[in-house]
Amino acid sequence: MEQINAFLREADICYQGNKDIDDSRVELKRIFNNGSFEEGGRLYGGFWISMKSEDLREVTIDDEWIVALDYGQMSVRLAYSLAKAPIHFEDGYLIPRRERAREATKKLTNIMLNSPDAKNWSVPKKVRDYYKDQDIQNRLIEEIKSFHKPIEHLFGKPNGMKFMFLESEILIDVLLELNSQGIVALPIHDGLLVKPSQKDIAKQIMLKVFKKHTNLVATVSVEKL
Repeated sequence: MEQINAFLREADICYQGNKDIDDSRVELKRIFNNGSFEEGGRLYGGFWISMKSEDLREVTIDDEWIVALDYGQMSVRLAYSLAKAPIHFEDGYLIPRRERAREATKKLTNIMLNSPDAKNWSVPKKVRDYYKDQDIQNRLIEEIKSFHKPIEHLFGKPNGMKFMFLESEILIDVLLELNSQGIVALPIHDGLLVKPSQKDIAKQIMLKVFKKHTNLVATVSVEKL
């Protein structure tokens, strides 16, 4: 963390908007949970982390407007890594015959991977209305379990803090490698903000580091803010 913070202090990171935002606050810290150094550990402290998307558009690195890079389906892929199971999908939230319910599947899958109480597993009303199926909730839960059979034993467990720890370890190694190449990157949980001119190398490093940590392939999206 000292190495990362030293690099950030020397970087040209500016907020160019008209809000009262202190862009000198660039140092990061890790916050762990439940009295364990293997739970949580996400990075906080940088002024950009709590900013809304419309305000992030006003942030520059070396006078370049930034772009966002994000890992996709992070919890699902980390779950497969913990289970030492190969990935058999491109999109872990696209359940066969339920493609139009992807957002509900995404939400429900992550709830199932983080909540030990099945009473909290619920499908949005608009999904139930769309399918006109009063039993869609139970059906979708069973279909998610079937599709993700290799990690079914992880559903209904409090995995959230473990996933956050694994995610943060990956992000820290990504930052260290980027910094070693002179690239400034601003972390936001499971993603980064970088200059557009460096997005390709940043994406390559994110994919490489994820594979090194998990022995699995990641997906990384690039989005203009």
